[in-house]
Amino acid sequence: MENKIIAKISPIALLQTVYIWTEKGREQFEFNIQELPKKLTILANQFQIKDIDLIGSEAYLLKIKNDIVNSKFANQVLNVTINRAKGE
Repeated sequence: MENKIIAKISPIALLQTVYIWTEKGREQFEFNIQELPKKLTILANQFQIKDIDLIGSEAYLLKIKNDIVNSKFANQVLNVTINRAKGE
């Protein structure tokens, strides 16, 4: 598996779970929704990851995606995709 960040986002959850997948294994983090875009860009830079998958409602995640893509943190170019959660 390639290095990747996966975040399953629920608008009703207090904390959002984020998984970092690297050749060393998986790490798990939790952030509140307000700090999520900034924290995802920091994690991407820290782990040298270019791909972020957001899972949940597309309408809800579009703003988060735009905040990440438009972030100028460390001059990163990030590939952010939105996938629907199963059952939506």
